[in-house]
Amino acid sequence: MVDFTCSLPLPAAAERIVARGPSTSDATPEIAAALGDFVASGRSYPLDTSRPLGDSLEEAQRICCLTI
Repeated sequence: MVDFTCSLPLPAAAERIVARGPSTSDATPEIAAALGDFVASGRSYPLDTSRPLGDSLEEAQRICCLTI
């Protein structure tokens, strides 16, 4: 199993949250800010999600393949 910590700057996260349409997500800009204060365990792989989705997915797949 591979643990990822997805991250991007708070202003970008808040912008995405506000811009998205109806969703089942409970995320708000305030929740994103609180999660930004969370310190990852150090055992997860950081994944920069400020890049295009395809780039983030490609990196995640590459990391997962290394664990096989």
